[in-house]
Amino acid sequence: MRLLSALKVLCVVLLFAAALAGPARAAADPLDAKVSLTKPYPESYKGAETERMAVEYAVIELAKQAGLGYDFKTSFTNTDPACRKWVTPKIEGIPLREALDQILKPEGLTYEVHDGGIVLKKQSGPAQAAGDPLDAKVSLTKPYPESYKDAGTEKIAIQYAVLELAKQAGLGYDFKTSFTNTDPICRKWVTPQIAGMTLREALDKVLTAEGLTYEVRAGKIVLKKR
Repeated sequence: MRLLSALKVLCVVLLFAAALAGPARAAADPLDAKVSLTKPYPESYKGAETERMAVEYAVIELAKQAGLGYDFKTSFTNTDPACRKWVTPKIEGIPLREALDQILKPEGLTYEVHDGGIVLKKQSGPAQAAGDPLDAKVSLTKPYPESYKDAGTEKIAIQYAVLELAKQAGLGYDFKTSFTNTDPICRKWVTPQIAGMTLREALDKVLTAEGLTYEVRAGKIVLKKR
């Protein structure tokens, strides 16, 4: 009888301890988990470089360390091409939330956690909320996205630079009219270094030196000579 009573007491104590521990575990936030990411980086895929890493693969690696997944398809749809930009993070033992801010904010990106996975999205700043795409933050640095199959990534033609920047701000590009207005200047190679500036600033930086300007017509950028 005494043994039975002792066992009952032990069960109650264990259940009470489990009840206390359970909420604490449930309350643990994976964004507070400590993560690290430094050179040489893990190979994102077979043959991948280890001295630099695309934004999306850096986020995948950090999320994995914190026990989170990564919604590749939705993140790519939301943020391409910014998610493919090369970065060289140096992250050592900081919370996941700080690591993500360190990588994403300079690229004009943010994130949310949905169904246990990180989902990337573009930042929604005051200017963007106001509805003017020319105030949207854009970036374009080496290596540049391929404008067409087998295109180089160390330089980019003006027309493709504008097309890429416009796309990041949710605008189209009137290729035919712009080409008619500005050829052959629009085909000139350039090497812009644009990081987190407004679209209007970026376009001025790319076009002014070449004697070009632009207008927005029906949701598309149209190039023209000054």
